[in-house]
Amino acid sequence: MNCDHQLFGKIAGLLATLGFLPYVIAILRGQIQPSKASWTIWAVIGVALAISYKTAGANASIWVPVSYAICPVIILALVFYKDRSRISAWPITDRVCLIVGLILFVPWLIFKLIESSDILPTYQWILPLITLYGGIAVDGFGAAPTILKSWKNPEGESVLAWTFWTAGNLLNLLAIETWSWNVASYAVYMALPAVLILPSLYLYQIKIWHKNKN
Repeated sequence: MNCDHQLFGKIAGLLATLGFLPYVIAILRGQIQPSKASWTIWAVIGVALAISYKTAGANASIWVPVSYAICPVIILALVFYKDRSRISAWPITDRVCLIVGLILFVPWLIFKLIESSDILPTYQWILPLITLYGGIAVDGFGAAPTILKSWKNPEGESVLAWTFWTAGNLLNLLAIETWSWNVASYAVYMALPAVLILPSLYLYQIKIWHKNKN
């Protein structure tokens, strides 16, 4: 069966982008409390990861990373606009993940600068892979606070937004033209946090539905 990778990639990118609309609305209405640590890291690393992913050979599956490179900056601005509490008031998990993520970002940035120059031409082939996997590691520390929060306080996240993001991330796997560690790694990684978060949100919605029914 023929698979239109470009079409799947564009639809996945559209779904990922649409997910930010209900999230923005929920933030403005004060209905959710996003993790500042998560969105700080996602905003910082998003553009860099999209570039590294493209350099690693991604083509049709690049649209979701592009969406995640641009939109988190908007979310971060809204989050800090609605809640200007100091970092000392953040949950300890958020603070630890933010600090570790930013610490890991420093060597990542160094490798990225080396990659963009000709300082180590002999190792130029491996530098994009180091920056890609290093970026995924940094991003993972950004995802951790939101994953934990979604299970502890599911009312603080938007089930509609995460439904869009999960659908986009899973559909993006069909946009991968050539399955290799380098191309598939980021697409597979993006699907994992969404898959881990969404069940808790739906379980919470089911709980609310049963409560209202009774």
